This record gives sequence, C-alpha cells and structure tokens, in this order.
Amino acid sequence: QGRWLLAAARDRLGASAVIAVESDRLARVTGWDGPDARRLAGLLRPQTSAPVRLSAATAVLDLVLERAEAAAPIRLGLVTDAGAAFIASATPPGVAGTHRVTFSVPQCTAGCRLAYLGFASSPDGVRITGVGQLGPDATLIDAAMLAAPGRWRPGFTTSPGELTVLPSEAGLSAHYEPSDPRSRSTDLRVLVADAPVPLPVIAAGPARIAQTDEVRALPALTAGFRPVRVTASAVSLPGAGDDGFLVDHEYADRLSDASGGDALPEVWARADTPSQVLALLRDRLPVTGEETVGGRAAQMMRAGPGQAAQVRLAATGLGVLLAAAGLAVAALAEHRGRLGELRDLRRQGLSASAAAGVARRSYAGLVAGGVATGALLAVVASIALSRVGVPVFTDGWSATRIPVLPHPLAAFAAVLAATLVMAGVGLSASRRLAADLRREAS
Repeated sequence: QGRWLLAAARDRLGASAVIAVESDRLARVTGWDGPDARRLAGLLRPQTSAPVRLSAATAVLDLVLERAEAAAPIRLGLVTDAGAAFIASATPPGVAGTHRVTFSVPQCTAGCRLAYLGFASSPDGVRITGVGQLGPDATLIDAAMLAAPGRWRPGFTTSPGELTVLPSEAGLSAHYEPSDPRSRSTDLRVLVADAPVPLPVIAAGPARIAQTDEVRALPALTAGFRPVRVTASAVSLPGAGDDGFLVDHEYADRLSDASGGDALPEVWARADTPSQVLALLRDRLPVTGEETVGGRAAQMMRAGPGQAAQVRLAATGLGVLLAAAGLAVAALAEHRGRLGELRDLRRQGLSASAAAGVARRSYAGLVAGGVATGALLAVVASIALSRVGVPVFTDGWSATRIPVLPHPLAAFAAVLAATLVMAGVGLSASRRLAADLRREAS
C-alpha cells in the first residue's frame, strides 16, 4: 500500500545525486513537507499511455514482408513483473507475403511488459500488422494502436534522426538511414511509448534551473543517458539534499536498458515502520547496509566539519565564560570605589533602601548592553560567513538544506544562556555591594 516503504535507485552525475523514486509514495514515506511537496511529486508522473502487457508462454507477431530479402531476426524486448528483462527472438520465413511469427516466452506466464520491437538489420520492407498471444489467445496491439503516432518512438540505440517510425493504418513500419553508411547498427529498436520523453525531473536548486533548460540528459537506471526536462525545482529534495535530481522510478525503468547502469537500489522506510515489516524486508532482500537519519548525522558529526562545529561551540562557550570572568574581575576591582560613592550619597541624604536598590541594579545595564552587543556582532559575523559558505559535511550531503545562519530558536537559546551566565555574575557582585551597604548602615 506504500504506507511505510519506498523503492529507490541512486546514481550520480559528478557530485549530484540522481535518484529514481516511487513518486506516488514520496511525500507519504519521507514526510516531505516542503512547499507544494505533493504537487512537485506529482509532476514526476504525468499521464501517459498504458503499457502493453502479455500473460502467456507464446507471443505472436503478424507482419507483411514486402520483399524476401527483408527477412531478418526480429526481437521482442520484454520485462517480467519481477523486473527481469530478456529478449525473445524469431526470424520470419524468407518469402515475401503475410506471415505469423511465434516467440517462446515461458517467463511471461505470470505477466510481462512489452518494451520494444527490435530488428537486427534495417526494418525497411517489414510492416507489423498485429501483436498478440496464444494460450490464452488475445490481441495485444490492434490496427488502431499500430496507427497511433503517439504510441511508438525510436529507441536510444541509434542517433537521433537515424531511425524513423512510420505508423499507418496499413501497419507499423520503420526506416533506417545511418548517419555513417560504413557503420550500421544491428540493434534497432522501436519503443512502446509508455513513458514520457523527455523524462520529467525535479531539481534541487534555484528556480532558474527549470527555466534555462541547462539540464537535458541524466543517467536514469541506465548505463547511458536519457533525455530529461526539469519541470520544477526545490530548495532541497528528499535523499538528494540541495544538489540532485529526482525522477519517477517506474518511468525511468521503462526507458532503461537491461544493464540498469550503476544505480544502487535502495529501500526507504518511515521512522515509524513496524519492526515486523523491516524484518520481512531483511528476510526477502539481500541487505548490504542500513542507514538512518540519526546515524548519518552522527557519522557526519564525527567527520572534520562536524568536529569543527563542536570546537566552535566549545569556543563560544569559553568566550562567554571569559566574559563572565572579566565582569567578575571588574566588579571586584571597583567594589571599594562604588561602595565609597554610595556611602557619600548616604551622607548627603540618600535613603538606605534607595542605595541598596542602586547597588542591586548597578550591573544590570552593563550585562544587558554587553549581551545585546555580542548578539549583534554574532548576527553580522553569521551573515558575512553565509556569503562565503561554510562547509558542513565532508561529502556535501545533507538530508535538508544546511543553513549557515543559525535557526532562530538556537540563536535565542544561545543568547538566553549567555544572559543567564552574565546576569548571575552581575547579580552576585550587586548583592555583595548591597550587603556591605546594609552592614555599614547597621
């Protein structure tokens, strides 16, 4: 039901992550609550034509050979429901005319998807008039589907413009004209158009990425590249942080080749996934490693920038303690002078209660002014550092975009802690001064 788990596959383009995800589960499983998160995830999966499916041990291809020399091996590219890709091949009789070619596909008894029609040589002179299955008998592709231009497209094994798909009411044919006649492909494919091309992606980064068309191809579950179109951008993306791309896993799989490329399969799980679900997952899949958000954060904190952040925090605390010590030394040094000033004011008629109040409040202004000045300097320094960029993680990874400016709550907590420490020192000095005044008055 997609409540707890999500299938993903991670590839890389330089330092950027390219992740294929089950987009319909993305917001629910990851807890992605960014602006328009569900709308952005929906952009990865636009409406497209349904896949062509067969569930039998024998597939049939009805065709017309316009000339005998056009007879050459024809391949069906198939993918089982378990995700295993394979090729079934057969050769029509070397006689011009109408033929029915059968393909043995025992792997498809439990269900398969037809990915493409393949040709070992130029398909000129071959016209497909129908695709079906035997046992149970069914028509998989009828004349109307064969004539639909939006149902077919050239494969990615040839350069753009070399293979032209020609759907018509008479059947489906194709024309091959290599850009270099000395190098002719033996892997010509006519794809079933059941995924959008270019493949829609969401990019992490500024909005201009979706407007400049600077990203046109990415590795998506394939050893090569597939054409893509950046439909939207976000400040950060689940699993990719602030530098990466998300594509729909199923659509990328439909456009992939059998190799799968260098993508590493992953399963993402919610934090509240029941333990029995995780146990079942470990039992059914070979798990090579597990990683949690907390574990990744701890790992990054053990690395250089994480240790540096802790040193900076310790240095900040030490700075506050040094400031408090300085205030204590200053209060001790001027204690006798202030006591004398208040004693003189008492002789001139200042009441004892008023003198004690002055003593208690004598350091309040100093503490308030010092803390306010320190907070202002910290804000200015943070803004200056944010323009330069402070590295947070050694590999540039982040579950969310890492800001250099502190979170308002963290900044408030730091100011509060500094205020309490400084106020404690000031209050101690003020009480000592007030106590000495009362002692002399008595």
